[in-house]
Amino acid sequence: LRDPAMRCILLLIGMALFRLLFDVPQFGLYAVRDASMFTEGIFMLLGLVWGMEKRNTSIMLKWLMILFVLNLIYTCMFPLGDTVRDWSPKSGIFLEVPVLGEFSGNSIYLLAGSLFCILLGRQAVKWPRFVLLGLALMQLLALAMLQARADYLALAVCLCVLALSGQIRKCAELMAAVSLALVALLLLTSVFGLALSGRVGPVNLTFLGEHMSSLLGKRYAPAAGSIDDRLDWYDEVWGRLRSNPTALVLGEGFGKPLIDVYDAPGVATRQPHNSHLSVLARMGALGLVVWAGFHLSLLKRFTRAFYARAYLDDKSFTLVLWLFLLYLILMIDMSVQP
Repeated sequence: LRDPAMRCILLLIGMALFRLLFDVPQFGLYAVRDASMFTEGIFMLLGLVWGMEKRNTSIMLKWLMILFVLNLIYTCMFPLGDTVRDWSPKSGIFLEVPVLGEFSGNSIYLLAGSLFCILLGRQAVKWPRFVLLGLALMQLLALAMLQARADYLALAVCLCVLALSGQIRKCAELMAAVSLALVALLLLTSVFGLALSGRVGPVNLTFLGEHMSSLLGKRYAPAAGSIDDRLDWYDEVWGRLRSNPTALVLGEGFGKPLIDVYDAPGVATRQPHNSHLSVLARMGALGLVVWAGFHLSLLKRFTRAFYARAYLDDKSFTLVLWLFLLYLILMIDMSVQP
């Protein structure tokens, strides 16, 4: 309880549970579903307790390596997604979804896993360096199938952070892995004629370049319309909050969709693709202050660690650096996803 970030998380959970006392009688389980982005913060508390008891980062690193390898294997099933979804058992309260064959969110851990292999792989396992670089390369190739623009941006940010933090060798290794992934993609698609369909379009260098250009505002780039959609959703949420001063301060609570958008089966999209804006809309300015306090506490912790670099051994500093890169990847993704 002395940890400022954990105090903020517990306060957010408490605020959400208090709101649920009023929202569940009116909206039922939809309120519980909307509040999950706050109540599931309890896993962070469990992680902190586990870490304080174990105090052994080597165990965590080994588990993370297992996680990233499994994520890579699972993501390689993407070309067979339709078959896997048809075969998979299905479940769901609000929307029936297959247990296997869904890949949204996997791209975050492909990028984080690639960085992990380069920065911390030798600490986690005793595999040769070329094996770890090969794993990093394969995860970057798999990232090309999932075609997530937030991760294109996050990759560029991570390269800049590595360079600015003096990790020139690690930055060069990541650049080499990216370059080899692009060369491998060129050979597979242009020379060997491999034709794969990604999440948005074909998996090849031409489409990859066009997809990236949408981040620069190119109007007719692939999936450029989804950027316009997001801007419209943000405006819709802002309009609702400005028209209701009480909601602006205390939030709209849980149970109602924040935007008027429905997918093909008629299922409502619950929130705009921006988690920070969702915090403001659900919990109001009061909740957003606590949310900001959580992130400022983390950033203060990272800053202290970077300033104390001279007193940290290389392994500890590399772990802190990777955790910071993971935090940046997640924040970038949260800014464009629910």
